[in-house]
Amino acid sequence: LHGSAENYNSLTVKEVVVTGISVIICIFFFFGACFLFIRNINFAALVAFFISAWFFFFGALHDFVKSSVLLLPIQKYVVFVPLLIIATIGWVILLKRKPLLRVKLFLYLNILLLIYCAIDIGRLGVKAMGHEPAPEDVGFNYTSVSNKPDVFLLLFDGYPGPKSLEDSFNFSNEKMSAFLEASAFKQLPISANYNVTQFSMASLLNMRYIHPDYDPDDVAQKDIQKRQNEINDAALWSVFEKMGYRIENNSIFEVKNKPGIFDVSGFILGHNQLLTDKIFLNRMNRDIGAVLPSALIRLIPFLKDQRPEAHKNDNLILSENLEKIIRKPDTTKPVFCYTHFLLPHGPYYFDSIGRRTNPIIHSAPDAWMNRENFISHLKYTNAVAQELLTEIRVKKPGAIIIFMSDHGFREYLPDNSVQASHFDNTCAVRFPYGVSKPNPGRLTNVNFFPYLFNAAFSQQLPYLPDSSFSLKLRN
Repeated sequence: LHGSAENYNSLTVKEVVVTGISVIICIFFFFGACFLFIRNINFAALVAFFISAWFFFFGALHDFVKSSVLLLPIQKYVVFVPLLIIATIGWVILLKRKPLLRVKLFLYLNILLLIYCAIDIGRLGVKAMGHEPAPEDVGFNYTSVSNKPDVFLLLFDGYPGPKSLEDSFNFSNEKMSAFLEASAFKQLPISANYNVTQFSMASLLNMRYIHPDYDPDDVAQKDIQKRQNEINDAALWSVFEKMGYRIENNSIFEVKNKPGIFDVSGFILGHNQLLTDKIFLNRMNRDIGAVLPSALIRLIPFLKDQRPEAHKNDNLILSENLEKIIRKPDTTKPVFCYTHFLLPHGPYYFDSIGRRTNPIIHSAPDAWMNRENFISHLKYTNAVAQELLTEIRVKKPGAIIIFMSDHGFREYLPDNSVQASHFDNTCAVRFPYGVSKPNPGRLTNVNFFPYLFNAAFSQQLPYLPDSSFSLKLRN
């Protein structure tokens, strides 16, 4: 109930009910097991409550510990989990010795539950009576549009621009630049507005800056979820739909309520994962590896295999899906296809010639900060991109093809602090049949689609002032 109120409009009733019932059933059986040993309903209920509370809200407890300087010595699992077990044993001993405390706590917790339920029902009611703001009018003149070419947006997450590759890696990436030039792509000098993917994509697809209703030094999950909702309902989709386009979502995000590829993993939190991410086993899966067999995890609705290895094939699925979309017979509607690869974004699963890297290497501490492995993964990314861009160019010569990234490389030692190079990303566009268009000068992502509409759809959209915003995610 609390999760529904906290993530209003991000969860369906079915997701809440199925997750809630499965959790309640598990707690009920655990309570039954406690009662078999304790033979006292109040005592067994309190033991089950205490253990279930830290099991299901482990992430909240652990996040609090990690955010406190005084508690940092106990944040590691090898310390924190044993402390929880010791606290549980101490709690059971205390309750056993204090029967009057059990009665008072039983009454107190039931009253508290009713109060919290009433508060959250009230919050849901207030939000249900509110109205979601309609997408902003971007000032698009539909009567001016004469040509409607297919549009393929290939977004490569975390692909750095040439400046940061030269400055930080001493790598020129000249082979990729030569390929783009030979394929009639216009390479644009561009930079990101945000160094966090959800913020960058929400800004890019809505052609506006994010409303400053967040703390840039402490971006929380609720802020990320807002951006994912903004991506789902982005103004760009409305513009293309009003022009008569068919939207193909082949990305990591939900678009027009069509699920993304990564909905089944924990990489992009969405739907019931917003309720279950903090569960002990889910956090263990994500942080230190699987603690239960994958087959068992799939059977329990509130458990998710959140290890990096769980989504290692998703980029391959994205490539296969894109190839299917490219091969689809032409229909009466032009297509806008959004494909979002987690490449060269870590984990670095492949080396420069496409061989699988050792899991020990790409899952090691600070593995994403290994510059040699990143460049090797970037070379693999280039091979993937060149193959797909060539296939689109050959089979859809009349299409607009966009090759770009949301931000640059961010994994810098020693403290991974925000640097200017985080905003150095890449962008290249191929217009229908390789026709050249005027150079817009330096851009940022927020102005990319206004530029595209002006260049290819006979628009005269104004550009926003270019700015960049440094964000720090909550640990």
